Amino acid sequence: MDTKKSDADKPADDGSETPIDNQGESLEYGDANATDSRSSVVSDGESSDDTKTQASETSKLPKKRGAFRRFWDHFNVYLLLFLFVLIIASIAVVVLYFRNRTADVTTPGTITQQNLPAETLQELASNGIQVGDPKQVLNIQSNSVFTGAVLVKGELQAAGGLKIGSGSLAIPEISVGGSATINQLETNTLGVGGGARVNELSVQRNLSVNGNSTFNGTITTPSLSVGRLQLNGDLVISRHIVIGGATPGRSNGSALGGGGTTSVSGSDTAGSISINTGSAPAAGCFITINFTNTFGGTPHAVVTPVGSAAGGLNYYVNRDAGNLSVCTVNPAPAHSSFGFDYHVFE
Repeated sequence: MDTKKSDADKPADDGSETPIDNQGESLEYGDANATDSRSSVVSDGESSDDTKTQASETSKLPKKRGAFRRFWDHFNVYLLLFLFVLIIASIAVVVLYFRNRTADVTTPGTITQQNLPAETLQELASNGIQVGDPKQVLNIQSNSVFTGAVLVKGELQAAGGLKIGSGSLAIPEISVGGSATINQLETNTLGVGGGARVNELSVQRNLSVNGNSTFNGTITTPSLSVGRLQLNGDLVISRHIVIGGATPGRSNGSALGGGGTTSVSGSDTAGSISINTGSAPAAGCFITINFTNTFGGTPHAVVTPVGSAAGGLNYYVNRDAGNLSVCTVNPAPAHSSFGFDYHVFE
């Protein structure tokens, strides 16, 4: 008995034989031809028909595909389009939500505005109702006419001009931060902290000015009392000059003689001196006037004799910031009366 097999019975040595355990790997990669060629193993004594039958059955096994390929097969174009639209709508809703929240947040102290519709205006015209709350603003775009009284409990601000018609405006206190043009102003007390320009000023009672004042026009007043008046132009006086003030003090001199007397009427600026000599007058000063208010320096004094007795004297004056003395070189007649007028200017 020959134990050797024939060349036809030996398996092919061309590398086409594949073990059955590796068939799964061939199926996974989808190589059908390789699988068909490697799936059949010819065993000893089997016929070629059996081999073909086994190869045919092996080719009918389902093919394995990749994970992404299997996942992709479960979706279609319409489902993906729906998901895309849903994502866009969600993003739009989120954006609108945060935008509305930002618009609702107002700065502290800011008043929220609210427009008044036509229906509310009609209700206001017929009924007394309350509109809004103190934190809201009532915007009225059209003109408004109030036939009755209008009471403003808070602050009244006018962005434009404020015009008062034929009626009067009564305000207990008014503060103007900028410029103001007033055709006619009647007030019991007017306080001006800065500069003021008045075309015509009529003061019925008193006008008190603490600072400097410049009047370019005419000032008409029955009485004007100023602490200091400086004129840069001419002083034109159509009537008398009345000089007032306290009467200054006096002291008698040795030129009066025994029993002589003096008197003064007037003020530091102007006045009259009366002199009555006594017995045995002598040369020297009749009187010394002590000013109520000391001058800033040595003033200018003008002394005029009154009467022939005073005119016959060789008189002279001594003056300084505090006093004025009327003196004579030759003795005056005894028991005589005469006088002097004086004007003193700094």
